[in-house]
Amino acid sequence: MLAVLGIAGFGYVGLRSSEGFRRLLDDWGLHRRQERFTELYFDHADTLPSSVRSDSPQTLVFKIHNLEHRQATYYYEVRIEGGEPVRQEVAQPKAVVLKHGQIVTASVPLRTGPSGKRLSVFVSLRYPRDASQDDQPEWQQQSIHYMADIAPAQASRRGGI
Repeated sequence: MLAVLGIAGFGYVGLRSSEGFRRLLDDWGLHRRQERFTELYFDHADTLPSSVRSDSPQTLVFKIHNLEHRQATYYYEVRIEGGEPVRQEVAQPKAVVLKHGQIVTASVPLRTGPSGKRLSVFVSLRYPRDASQDDQPEWQQQSIHYMADIAPAQASRRGGI
C-alpha cells in the first residue's frame, strides 16, 4: 500500500509540471495561481496640482510597476484635453520593457492650454496578456487621470506701481 502511495506521489509531482495537468488543477481549484497584475499610478497623488499657470511648463510623473511574474512590454500614451472637445496629444506613445518586480518612473513634459479652461490629463497603458491566460483579452489596458484648472499667466512686473 505504501509503495502505491509513493508511486502515486511521484506521478503527481511529475505530472504537476505538465501544462495540461496544471490547467486541470486550476479548473478544479486545486492549484494556486500566482496573481498577475500591473500597477499604474501617480507616486504622490495627493500633491497633484489643482490649478496650473498657463505660462509655466509642467511635468507629469507617474510609475509603472510590473507584478506579472514575467517580463512585459508596456506601451503608454499621455494626452491632455481642454475645455472644448479638443484632444491634444502630449507625447508619442512610448514602450518600456520591465522584468517582474521592476518599476519605471516616467516623466513627460506638458503644455497647458489657454487660461480659464479645465485641464484633464490622461495616462493610458496597454500591454499584451500572458499567453497562459486564456480567459483574458489579447491586450490588457488601464488608465489614470487627474484634472486641474488653468490659471492666467503671471503678469510680469516692469517698473514700480
